[in-house]
Order: sequence, then C-alpha cells, then structure tokens
Amino acid sequence: MGAVLAHIGLGVALGLCAFAAGLGVLVAFLATPLLLKTQHDVEFAERLAEINSQSIARVDRQWRQVPVPNTVPPDDRRALCDDLDLFGEASLCQLVCRARTPWGLARVASWLTEPADAETIAERQTAIRELAPRLDERQRLEAAASFIERLGDRSARFAAWIKDRGDERWLAPSLWAARVLTALAVASIIWFAFSTGTRMAAGFTLAGVVLVNVLFSIVLLGRVHNVFAIVSEGSDDVARYRELVDRAAELPHDAVPTAPLLAALHAEVTRARQGIRWLGRLTWLSRFQNLRFALVFVASLPLFFLFMIYVFLQFVLLWDFHVAGALSTWRRRFGSAVDGALEAVGDLEALASFAAVADEHPDWTFATMRTDGERRLEAEALGHPLLPPEACVRNDVTVGPPGTVLLVTGSNMSGKSTLLRALGTNVVLAQAGAPVCARSLLLPPVRVATVMRVTDSLEAGISLFMAELLGIRRVVDAADQIDGNREHVLLYLLDEILLGTNNAERQMAAAAVLSYLMTRHAIGAVSTHDLDLVKHPSIAAGCQPVYFRESFVTDAGKSGTETRMVFDYLMREGVAPTTNVPFLLKAVGLPTAAATLR
Repeated sequence: MGAVLAHIGLGVALGLCAFAAGLGVLVAFLATPLLLKTQHDVEFAERLAEINSQSIARVDRQWRQVPVPNTVPPDDRRALCDDLDLFGEASLCQLVCRARTPWGLARVASWLTEPADAETIAERQTAIRELAPRLDERQRLEAAASFIERLGDRSARFAAWIKDRGDERWLAPSLWAARVLTALAVASIIWFAFSTGTRMAAGFTLAGVVLVNVLFSIVLLGRVHNVFAIVSEGSDDVARYRELVDRAAELPHDAVPTAPLLAALHAEVTRARQGIRWLGRLTWLSRFQNLRFALVFVASLPLFFLFMIYVFLQFVLLWDFHVAGALSTWRRRFGSAVDGALEAVGDLEALASFAAVADEHPDWTFATMRTDGERRLEAEALGHPLLPPEACVRNDVTVGPPGTVLLVTGSNMSGKSTLLRALGTNVVLAQAGAPVCARSLLLPPVRVATVMRVTDSLEAGISLFMAELLGIRRVVDAADQIDGNREHVLLYLLDEILLGTNNAERQMAAAAVLSYLMTRHAIGAVSTHDLDLVKHPSIAAGCQPVYFRESFVTDAGKSGTETRMVFDYLMREGVAPTTNVPFLLKAVGLPTAAATLR
C-alpha cells in the first residue's frame, strides 16, 4: 500500500514539476518583451558611456580606442583616399564618423569623397550648427544606431526586403489559396457544429480541408518563415528599428527644426513612425511559431496547450500565411515611407557626426565657398585635422590663382607633406559641409587630385618612376577634363614630385608637368627637394616659393654637450636655406657619410 502511495505521490510530484516548468516557460514567453526592455535599458546606458569615452579618445587622437568605421572607398577615388588618409586607421573618417547603420556609413563615405555644390554645403552647415549643441540627442541616436550595427547583415536584408517585391510572385497566389482554404475550413467547422444528419460528411470534409492545409503548410511554410526571419530574426529586431526612428525624430528638435534640411529629414522620419509600430505588432504575431522549439526542451501541459492552439490556428486557419499576408500589405502601405526614413536616418547620422566634430573642436570653423569668381584658396591658421590639437601648428596658406603654383621646399621631416595633406583634408571637409581645422577658409568649388604615396610594384612590373608618371597622368587628365568644364577648378597636390629619377631629368620633367598644369584651369601645391626648380624658366614667373626649416639646439649635460634638431613647422616665404641630411646620417650611425657631405 505504501509503495502504491509513494508511486502516486511521485507521479503527482513529477506532474506538478512539469506543470510548473511549463508555466514558467509560458510566463517567460509572455514576459520576454519586459525582460528584454530591462536588459536593453542597461545596455543602452553602457553604450552611452562607451560613446563618451570614444569621443574623448577622438579629441586626444587616441586612435586605438576609437572604432574604425566599416567603410570602403570607391575604386575611382582610392588613390586620393590613400594619399589623404580618408579611410582606415588614424583616418579622417575615423575622426569624424559616428554613424553605425549601413545608411549612415554610406552617407559619410559619400560626403567625404564626392564634393557637394555650394547650395548643399550651405544647407548642411546650417543643419550642423543647429545639431552641434544637442549632445544628448546626438549620442542617443548613436547608441540606438549601435544596436542596428549589431544586427550585422540582418539590417541589410531587412532594407532589401522593404524594397524588393520578388517574393510576391509566389506569396500572392499562396495567400489567395490560403484565404480560400481558410474559408473552407471555417465553413466546414460551422457545418459540423450545426448539422445533424450530415455531421459525418461535415467531419470528413473538415478532415480533408485540414489535410490539404497540412500539405500546403509543409510545402510553403518554410518560405513564409524565411520572411519572418528577414523582418525579425531576433525577438527585438523591429524594436531596435523603432527606437532608431524615434531617436532620429527627436534629434533635430522636439518641435519643427529651423534648418530646412533638418526639417525635411525630420518629416521623413516622423512619417515612418506609425509604420514601424505596426510592424512591431505583426512580428509579435509571427513569434508563435517559435513555440515548437520550446516544446523540445520542456514538455508541459500549459505550454502544450498553447502550442496546440497554434497548431489549430496554423493547420486549420493557416495562421502564418495570413500574418505573412499582413506583412506584405504592410510593405505596400508603409515600405516606401520606412525605406525613406532609413535613408533619412543615414543623413542625420552624417550630420550628427560633423556636428560632433564642431562641438568637440570649438576653434574650428566652417569654410566659405567663393561666389566672386576668384579661383584662389585662402586659409588662415590652417592645420592638419588628424594631429592632436596640442601638436597642431597652423599656417596661413594661399593657393592660386590659375597660372601659379605653391612650391614647398624644406628639409626632411620639416612639415612639407603635412601641409599638402592639411590642404587636401580640409578641402574634403569643407566640401562635405563639415567644419575645418582653420580660423577661416575661403575656396572656390574644387576637385582634388593627388600624387603622394607612390610605390613601385614588382608584381605589375612598374618602377617607382613609372608609378609616379601614371599618377601625374591621372592629375593631368583631371586638369584637362575640368579645363573644358569650368564650374570647378582643379586643386592638385604633388608630394616630392618625381623622386624616381636623377636630378637633371627630375627637374626637366617636373618643370614640364608644372608648366602644363599652370596653363590649365588648375591651382596647386608641390613639395620638392629640388631647390633650383623654382628658377626654371618655364615656371619661374608663376612660382610662389615657401619653405619649412629645422634648427639645432645644443644642450649641456653631465656627459658633455649634445646637439638636437627641432622643428617649428612654421611656413616661411622663399626657398629653404638649410638641409639636415648630414645630421640625420650621423643620427642613424653613419658619421663617415655625414662628414663627406659637410
């Protein structure tokens, strides 16, 4: 008797445990949104703290503490991007870009590589000025966007699904079939419930319809669930899109923004908020099919009961097909608005990125695009934006008009290349609408062409000199193209021109190239170690020589005197009067060679 009672008690205990486990899973299933929200709030606060740390690292130019944006330069601008450090580690994009979504990253990359027209630049500058003081809203948008970044390829698939209509070729007829079968199932149920003499026939009819529904589901349900996965592979994917759109709508202003560009983007984003909310409800309905996975781990009465409800809804009423139909209807009604909103979010991320630069660098300014027809670039206190503020030495620089060339000479490591890159990177920022590292910058619409980091290629069989010539050919072609269309002026930046040959040939070739460019609709700056180039008859009249120099400081110590070389990185007018090659040879342990050069 005791054994029987113990057996019964054990069975009851096991049943209660199974019931409790199932009830727990059911409660967890229903409470998941609340739990996810709590977890998300904690993660959101952590993201904000991380964003603040990265902002400080950017100001200090601590590149290793700043994420490298996942951007790829366009093939036709790759040489320019490499020469000016526009992308990659310790790059202009790494400094300015706060975008995290695919749309924002694409927009920042596009703005940095494709110069905007004067009207667009002015619109962006106005919007950036309005966003600059709105630190909290900008960082909250970045935090929200970082969750989209974490979705990886899922965000790209979601964006493609909004635009694509390819699945409707099979979905539309499937939905019509599902509606017909559902109507037959409902009619059969009503017939079976209210019939008397024909109940058996009604039962067979209902069973037949259910069998057809099961076969129909087996054939097509996989495709339907693929649609569910695209829309929301994770349980909170759509919630993250909703948060992104909400944060983007809050970014310009609580009311209507004053900047026209922000007002247009605000309207675009606001228009999609209702659609995103509806999508969240639909994806919640699509989650019921996940119950079948829970049954694998917990077999319990409550969960089994809920799962049986789903089985009834699916195999009798074809629930998932109707949810898929609702998603298709949503896409037709809201797809264009949400697609436009995501593109607008990309614009807002780019504007917020440049606004962060303006906020973090109050000594930077916005460039002024010339409308007086003067083809001259004039900068006051121009510095290289990638240098730490405390190490950035600024210079007043003028380049142009056409028919002239700024010829930069000076000793090694004195700042020639840095000046050329400072010109190029600031022009890139200016024509993106972003603030520039200068007290003032006045420039005409320009196209930038560079020849700086040239290397030979053993694989391609190209020598250093040939690689330089190919780069210069690219610059000349750009000058010829712009000369026929004078809406822009070419700004060419040539660093250490034609190093790959002897002095006589280098001077001859360099003078020929520069004299040709001086006849085109182009302005430019060229660095060289050839101090006699400025005197060449073909370019002497248009040369504007400037130079950088070193100085030597002697320190007295316990072991005697020690001479060290220092640079002030200040640009001076004229041709460099000094050289530091003997000192450098001695510094690297070649005193004999240094003595020979004295």
